[in-house]
Amino acid sequence: PIVGDGKYGGRAAFLGGGIADRLHLHARRIRLPHPSGEGMLDIRAPLAPHMRESWALLGFDPEAPDEDFD
Repeated sequence: PIVGDGKYGGRAAFLGGGIADRLHLHARRIRLPHPSGEGMLDIRAPLAPHMRESWALLGFDPEAPDEDFD
């Protein structure tokens, strides 16, 4: 189960200790071929506030640059 997913993880999905009791599933960046066949779609999304807090608590840098997928 994913952190905060009580439906599939039950009580064990809620970690406590400052980690929000909300779902922690996020696609920060997705790249896929454009449907036209020309180029790539490059879609990026910022972290939700509760995930930014969890990342900081776990020592991850929410401002770290994306990996270069080219």
